[in-house]
Amino acid sequence: MPNYSPNTQGLKENRGVKPSLNKKEYSIKLSPEKKADLEKIAQEFGFKHGGKGSLSALLEAISDDELMLVQTPPSRRRSPGQDNNTDIDGDEYGDELLKKRKRNYLKDN
Repeated sequence: MPNYSPNTQGLKENRGVKPSLNKKEYSIKLSPEKKADLEKIAQEFGFKHGGKGSLSALLEAISDDELMLVQTPPSRRRSPGQDNNTDIDGDEYGDELLKKRKRNYLKDN
């Protein structure tokens, strides 16, 4: 069907043309839960596209040093009913904490 409206002003102004950003598409494998977690982080930092967090914008911000990542000690996994004080075994951070507690205990007794 021909266009009977001769209004071509938008075409002259390059409207409707995506700018070339010289980007390539890559793929990664993530569980749906991890993807949702990363999208939530992206959204919290204001990196949104289509109403949800944008992973590409988040990664680009990290790459451009707009976001700084800080490593924290590994998270402690607890079994149901496990006491808060029994989560220190199995890694270097926990081993150091256990040694420190033993030294303090021996010093006090």
